[in-house]
Amino acid sequence: MPSSAPKVIAHRGARLLAVENTLEALRIGFAEGADGVEFDVQLTRDGELVLFHDDDLQALTGARGTIASWNFRDLRQLTVTDKQGRTGKIPHFDQVQELLAEHDGVANLEIKVVDGNGQRLADAVLRQLGQSPERPWLISSFDRAALAGMTAAGPDLPRALLIDNDPRCDWWSAADIGPDGTTALSTLAADVGGHLQAIHPHGLLLTPERVRHWHRSGLAVNVWTLNEPAHWSLAVAIGADGIVTDDPGGLATWLDAEGA
Repeated sequence: MPSSAPKVIAHRGARLLAVENTLEALRIGFAEGADGVEFDVQLTRDGELVLFHDDDLQALTGARGTIASWNFRDLRQLTVTDKQGRTGKIPHFDQVQELLAEHDGVANLEIKVVDGNGQRLADAVLRQLGQSPERPWLISSFDRAALAGMTAAGPDLPRALLIDNDPRCDWWSAADIGPDGTTALSTLAADVGGHLQAIHPHGLLLTPERVRHWHRSGLAVNVWTLNEPAHWSLAVAIGADGIVTDDPGGLATWLDAEGA
């Protein structure tokens, strides 16, 4: 075991106990012992920031269309229902900021680009975060344009590259270590304004070689989404700095039991 335990990051809140990306899920995540929370932000048709993950509304609300095709005053009337039959409401980002003000810990905001509106979404996030600069934000995205688009207006906001286990991912070159043991991290850091703080790799990308390289580059490694003790053990052994999980309470309890 490493001498320092990885941070417990609640994935979309505690989504095993409440509807993902709701205020209740975020509250429970902290109550379960999370060191921080991760959530997805999208932009409505009338320019409001809300929490929602999916590309469309159908699976969770039964409604048609995307977040970007609805005004917030109508979205707030929808009921979000998960596979376990639990219900909730789509929260406005203002509500989330009020909740976060009551808790310490990192807030990992994922810019969720659905309709190619990455620049507009990034601009809206920057305007909103200007209201709470003291919080330790960490802005992540799979979308290169969204993170790069924040460079001019938000040079001081820490950023993280979200990497899927798919070579078509925008940031794949950060995981593709060449024969000389290097990646394209310096170029990627320049793309996001030089304020790259972390790498968020899919669990299948976690290898000792990659973690060593990312650490040598000065980056934290927060792996997603691990929900089983066997996977937590591997992440700790390899040296992950944070574990994004649907089960923050289970992970926090496991870390305590392991003495991590």
